Amino acid sequence: MARTTRPASYPQQTTLLKERQGNILVTGILVTAAGMTFFCNIVAVAGVSWQVIGLMLLTTGLLQFHASWQIRERVPSVMWGTTVALYAAFGVLAFINPSTRIAALSLAFFAGLIATGTMRCCCGYVLQAAGRGWRWLVTGGGFTIAMGSLLMAGWPYNDLATAGRLLALDLTAYGLSLVGFALYLGSDVTKGRAKKRLR
Repeated sequence: MARTTRPASYPQQTTLLKERQGNILVTGILVTAAGMTFFCNIVAVAGVSWQVIGLMLLTTGLLQFHASWQIRERVPSVMWGTTVALYAAFGVLAFINPSTRIAALSLAFFAGLIATGTMRCCCGYVLQAAGRGWRWLVTGGGFTIAMGSLLMAGWPYNDLATAGRLLALDLTAYGLSLVGFALYLGSDVTKGRAKKRLR
């Protein structure tokens, strides 16, 4: 008879996440560095082009995919797959076809940004058992929701540079949330085991 593979239990999933702690931390540092680089570049040149926006979105999508792959056992693939597809699709459109049609589609992207922030908050909620770092993910998701709301509120009057700065700040905040999650990964689990040993 063929054996059916059962999904890993929560303790096993937390152990898997703990083993990938270094990967998550490095990804968070790279995301933070990318966000700060984009932000400083936009401020330095006092402007931004659609190509830079497209590159930033593609970078975010790729890094989002790598980060989501580290927590794939706990977060549904539809949730993080939709987020990656959103960034990648708008990144390609902005990079290869910068036109007024992209500006019209930007409203849909800003709404998608709010949805992305909501999904990040959900990811943090799902990962509560992995340690206190889940609060960082929820905070990062809340920041994304705020950025999306600001961009939607200013549409269509906000200029490209403002949108670029806010997107760069969101990328930086997302990286910091990953760093915080990685640093506190398994903290509650470790303390729980230590208390059991003392007893």
